[in-house]
Amino acid sequence: MAGLESDLVDTRARQDALGLVAADVQPSVHRALERFNVRLEMNEAPDFVVARIESGCPPLLLIDTELMGCLTKLCCFARSLRPDVTVFGLTYFWSERDESMRECADAILHKPPRQPEWDAVMRRFGVPELTSPIVSAGRVA
Repeated sequence: MAGLESDLVDTRARQDALGLVAADVQPSVHRALERFNVRLEMNEAPDFVVARIESGCPPLLLIDTELMGCLTKLCCFARSLRPDVTVFGLTYFWSERDESMRECADAILHKPPRQPEWDAVMRRFGVPELTSPIVSAGRVA
């Protein structure tokens, strides 16, 4: 008889991500990334995030412009430690900060997250996805 596996299947290795994200936005960011194979650590304290970058910069950074108005210094610092880091700037829709973020962020993600936008950006940057459960085909006699 045909059946469904209950857990999602990993398609590629999990990626680490660090987010400087306001506490009230963190739950929606978690939901937006739950279909991706990402180990996400978030904090709203800039000093904590800078210390984490310094101790071992992960491949993905999410930086909320409400907590760090100018991303340039933080981006440069992270890239000095890990040149291949991907930086996502988080901002509200229609923010005047969009243009200044384009100078250093690899992509801009809007908050609250809109799933199609976040999915497209994550896929464009090769963030590993979790696949749907595998369906076993059965033959009925």
